[in-house]
Amino acid sequence: MDKIILVFIVLVGISFQYGFANRCQEIFVPMCRGQIGYTHTKLPNRYGHTTQGQVYRTLARWWRHMDSGCSENLRLTACGLYLPKCSESADSEELPCKETCVWARKFCKAKFEENNGTFPVQELRCRGLRKKKKGACIRPAKRRRNRGQRTQICRRNNVDMCQGLTFNRGTLPNFFNQSDVAQIKAEIRSYQPLFQTNCHAALKFLICGTYIPFCARGNPWALPCREICNNVKQACMSDYTAIYGDIPWPQKFQCHLYPVSTSATDRPVCVQPSDSVLALQ
Repeated sequence: MDKIILVFIVLVGISFQYGFANRCQEIFVPMCRGQIGYTHTKLPNRYGHTTQGQVYRTLARWWRHMDSGCSENLRLTACGLYLPKCSESADSEELPCKETCVWARKFCKAKFEENNGTFPVQELRCRGLRKKKKGACIRPAKRRRNRGQRTQICRRNNVDMCQGLTFNRGTLPNFFNQSDVAQIKAEIRSYQPLFQTNCHAALKFLICGTYIPFCARGNPWALPCREICNNVKQACMSDYTAIYGDIPWPQKFQCHLYPVSTSATDRPVCVQPSDSVLALQ
């Protein structure tokens, strides 16, 4: 009888630990990973999403607004609502503070309207969220003075994961209108698990050259060529799926958006790792 009770207790303990592990899962959604102050979430969320792929497809609509610099609280609100914080110290989910949501709406509403859209007040609903003085919640980021986009032509690329490439200089803002180097570093680091697979020799060239366009002779905003993107995607897709599950290949790396190397022009519209003659030192 005592042995039966002991086995029962052990099984309950294992079940509890296993259940917790299933509830808390590492965040892989690229517009959130490494940029929101926590690493794990719990699904399903309040919108009924059961996978991070479903969350990605919703947040992708607002990705460019998160990158715009209107307020870091937009990212904290969107990611916090769709990927609530989950930690070992608290069994319940942690959502954005009401102030986080309110500030996101206040400072980003105009940015949505500039792009002929409206702020998603129904999806990013502030009502019912806990005030930051009332308990645990994802606190708002401090308001930073918006100095506008800072153009940096042919700056040396000091991002640690982008060293050793043919081109070591790049230009910002990039084609997603990002100029915050810290934000760009965080997004690039989110793909480190894929880098570690060594699925293709040009993977780092593609990702780094997309986030910080290469400075080449005759073109300070040279992207990787479409052929590179196609080859990398084909070689890395199986590893990508194994790591990121049902999250689609990111919209920032959609290969049809890259120029082809055969484009008829007097200046290089795109570059490849072998184009060392075009590199600026």
